Amino acid sequence: MLTSTTEPTRRRAPSRMPGLAFSHDHVALTVRDLEVSREVYEYLGGRVVSRPSRGFMEIVLGDIRLHLVPDEGATQKKARAPRIDHLCLRVSSLEVLNEVERHVNAHPLLARKRPCVVEDSPPLGDGGKDHCEERPPRKTLYFQDPDGIRLEVRAYS
Repeated sequence: MLTSTTEPTRRRAPSRMPGLAFSHDHVALTVRDLEVSREVYEYLGGRVVSRPSRGFMEIVLGDIRLHLVPDEGATQKKARAPRIDHLCLRVSSLEVLNEVERHVNAHPLLARKRPCVVEDSPPLGDGGKDHCEERPPRKTLYFQDPDGIRLEVRAYS
């Protein structure tokens, strides 16, 4: 039996983006009971900064912003375990966000299903003055890492 000594070829990623500085924006947590989670995070020193919404609740805990997202299946018997819903990063400008979009779409593992596109923000709520976040972003980019973890990148200016 003959065996090959060559390893499977991997797709090569484009070179890294030089000088790109991400900062933390928020972490979204899927929770079973929004009010119970609110009580716990307020007990820990957090404060609710969002307007009332069925979609999620924004809490500031020190320098961390949390978006508590209710598990839609929690009222039925389809509830999932609480988990991180997505990680949101921030960039300094819309120009940088557009560069991130181009860079993500050039990577074979990040753009494998369909290209990601910078979107008007916010996608939740009615937008504008009726949006439930304390400070909605100007534009947002969504994509998934190779394990299916949702990533969000925002620009506020």
